[in-house]
Amino acid sequence: MNSIGKKRFRVALDVDGTVTMQCDPANGLGAPVPFSLYWIEKWQEAGAEIYLWTMRGGGGTEGDTVTPAVNYLWDNGIKVDGVNRGEQPWTDSPKLYAQVYVDNAAAGAPLIYPANGLPPYLDWTIVGPLVYKMIREW
Repeated sequence: MNSIGKKRFRVALDVDGTVTMQCDPANGLGAPVPFSLYWIEKWQEAGAEIYLWTMRGGGGTEGDTVTPAVNYLWDNGIKVDGVNRGEQPWTDSPKLYAQVYVDNAAAGAPLIYPANGLPPYLDWTIVGPLVYKMIREW
């Protein structure tokens, strides 16, 4: 809740192919998707909470792949409010609740298909302003 009691706008944000070009957590993060960091920062300035919503894990056979993603965002000025779980007083469900889910794998997500053979990644020139408008109207 913010200072006037209104719940803040939550963005559930994927990492691989959405924030960074890399789509294989075992191989690191890769370069940022163009405009991703810019728009996430704008969303936070407008009052949004940013939650990572990712298949990256905190351990297991591949090791910790989520901490590097959190650190990557922090190192680029993006505060992460949580990872894969958002506590809600009205449920015990582990599902992350958000007003919007931003993921390159979402149905209808605008994608850019690079000529260099990399997997497609999210088009932030469309998603960034759209989510920003949603936050401002919240």
